[in-house]
Amino acid sequence: MSEYEEFAKERETIDDLLKKGYVILGLKDNLDGAMVVFEKEKETPEKLHVFMADTRKYVSNLIFGYQQMPKI
Repeated sequence: MSEYEEFAKERETIDDLLKKGYVILGLKDNLDGAMVVFEKEKETPEKLHVFMADTRKYVSNLIFGYQQMPKI
């Protein structure tokens, strides 16, 4: 599988969780990639291990976007 195909698969998994109402609780880098933790009210947290650098950048941009949203 090409690097882009791996990135696209990881990004699709992230987008699916976000569409289901999960939000990103945190991101922790490790030697094998990064662990992304998602939470949803009244659900157990979901953990996703991402390996591609582009996916880690994608998640970081999503987190940054959350921080830039106005508080209502």
